[in-house]
Amino acid sequence: MALRLTEAESGVILPGIVPGEPPRPAAVARVVRQLAGGRRNVKLFRQLLDVFGEFVAPGEIEVLRAELGEDPALLFAAAALLALVRHPLGRAYLEDKLKEEARLKVKRHLETLPGMERMRPVLYGVLYASLRREFEVERAHHVPRVSVEQALQFVTRCELPGPDTLPARAWALLEARVRLGLTQEKMAALLGVSRWAYSAMERGRKEVPAGLLEHVARCFPAMMGRTA
Repeated sequence: MALRLTEAESGVILPGIVPGEPPRPAAVARVVRQLAGGRRNVKLFRQLLDVFGEFVAPGEIEVLRAELGEDPALLFAAAALLALVRHPLGRAYLEDKLKEEARLKVKRHLETLPGMERMRPVLYGVLYASLRREFEVERAHHVPRVSVEQALQFVTRCELPGPDTLPARAWALLEARVRLGLTQEKMAALLGVSRWAYSAMERGRKEVPAGLLEHVARCFPAMMGRTA
């Protein structure tokens, strides 16, 4: 029989495990003990517990065992409930949400930069690199699912390069490179500077010499010919 709870009953039976609030392992264990019953496929529950165990900290598994013993069905149910409450969104959903927020962010930013459609990959690169740094992950979609709201908020407030967010010379350098369709590496080689130095100047972390911009202006037609 499926369990059905009224709103009043859920507030009593499910303390501490309401979505959006930090669930407590001991509270979850008590709930599972109350709901346990019926025939159990022990082997299946052990396999499922291994899966859900990846989403529960080792110390919390010990809390569950102290509360429930070694019954694999109860342990699985408790671990699964913790995981579902903490991570209600699947990874594919998270990736889609992040991609959609990133797409909208970049689209709106490009609307403020007429004629700079070529900057799209640059903007995505900056956005995803910022996400990786903020959440200390190798890839943007590796952001923990429990942090999905924070990740989406971060995308919304992340600053993208533009004339209002970069020093004037840095923006002029970036704008010239994007209009030419060059990578940072190729632009740096054409200007006779290291890739690291060029990247630092373009991001506004290193001052752009006035002479370098003059060189860009003088060489603009030549660069266009070399990139054709």
